[in-house]
Amino acid sequence: MIFIDSDILLDVALNRQPHERYAMQLLTLRDTHDAVLCTSASSLLNVHYFAYKAAGKTQAKHLITILKDKITILSTDIHAINSALSSDFEDFEDAVQYHTALSNNAKIIITRNLKDYKKSAIPFMTADQYMKTLY
Repeated sequence: MIFIDSDILLDVALNRQPHERYAMQLLTLRDTHDAVLCTSASSLLNVHYFAYKAAGKTQAKHLITILKDKITILSTDIHAINSALSSDFEDFEDAVQYHTALSNNAKIIITRNLKDYKKSAIPFMTADQYMKTLY
């Protein structure tokens, strides 16, 4: 199970170069490598918010529709919130993401904010680093 952090999804949604290429490749792993991709519900909220601001309501809803069909959406429960609050993570949102991934047995976290996951017990890397391990 590959947990995809919000910033990777935003790279795709906002066509952020040069990161969008690897983020898109990552999203195809479900089809090409039978990988289980997941993210938190709050990640989709972040993506929708920024896509809405950049491209409008119709495009934002279309993007979320595509993502929800490609990625398993994990619930963030009170345990993840409490664990995030008591964690050593600097950034609360990353702590919630991490504890959501941890409680759902994710094997790796894909993020562009490596420094924010330095306290992670789950391996983490960027999308381009991960894609290079496959080829």
